[in-house]
Amino acid sequence: MSDAIDTSLIRAYWEREHLAESIIDALRAAGKGAQVVCASDACYTRENMDRDVLPNILWNPSVMRDSLAALRKLRDQGGATMFYGHDPAQWETIPRAPAPVL
Repeated sequence: MSDAIDTSLIRAYWEREHLAESIIDALRAAGKGAQVVCASDACYTRENMDRDVLPNILWNPSVMRDSLAALRKLRDQGGATMFYGHDPAQWETIPRAPAPVL
């Protein structure tokens, strides 16, 4: 992933694949040792990530593949909980407020 802003609980990445600029937020849950990644437009659905499927409209295919690989590594090797940008199947499984996500 490209440029980043990092604090103890939030890391924001600027990505250049779907649009000329996209933002991905990675949040660390204080006291839980867990990380949540809000993939936004960098990864629409779990299928996009699992099968390396790119959307029809994007700015830079090779950069988007690299971003998917980096997000996949956060999920698969880092144990991050991934929130995909536009995944209706995932949305159905996410607890609604005030229930905790983690």
